[in-house]
Amino acid sequence: MRRRTALVLASMSSMACGFSIERRGFLSKTAAALGVASIADREANAACLPGDQSEDCIGVYKMPYMDAKDSFWINDKETLSIFAPDIRYVKTEDLPATLDLAKQQLFDQRQQLKVVRNIVFDGDLRKAGVEVLRILPKVSSAGIKISEHIEAKTDFFDKESEKKFNTFDESMQGLLALWNGLDIEIGQALRGQRGVTAVAQIEILADLKELTVVFDDFLRVVETYT
Repeated sequence: MRRRTALVLASMSSMACGFSIERRGFLSKTAAALGVASIADREANAACLPGDQSEDCIGVYKMPYMDAKDSFWINDKETLSIFAPDIRYVKTEDLPATLDLAKQQLFDQRQQLKVVRNIVFDGDLRKAGVEVLRILPKVSSAGIKISEHIEAKTDFFDKESEKKFNTFDESMQGLLALWNGLDIEIGQALRGQRGVTAVAQIEILADLKELTVVFDDFLRVVETYT
């Protein structure tokens, strides 16, 4: 049943994207990055909404953040219970109210990377996975708020102006892809799909190191273009 609902969510995601893609313009590429990594692990027979911090959501399919945020049926508990009764209702995190709050939110989540690393180092992958579930929608909502700001002041008829937006967009997509990949990797480790725990720990710690570099690069891009 949960696998069927994952497919329903994917289908409804496309429908939701249809009415908003014109309004979002270039943001659609950024939002899409949120779901790419999760789709690869859909064989886990589960589906969750972004922001659900339940342990069984670690490494499973999640509806892309922006599609969930823009969807009435996802954000209405009663309607969700009709269309997808086995999916837990979680209110989609709102975008930060201001650009400065978005930037602070990103900085705060960058600091949490140290927390995740320490948890993984201690061998508690389940706790680390839950922490990643908490961080993901915060990074997504803050990044999209900043993306909206940059898009609004971009002249897409000017190559240099468009190039700046594309640089930001590619940096953000890369960051989101790594966060989603980390979620998937921890989920696979918890299900015994990545060998013994010690090996999985080493791989996850290496990916956290790469994620830290990419996060810092993204923060520099944000400061440059805002």
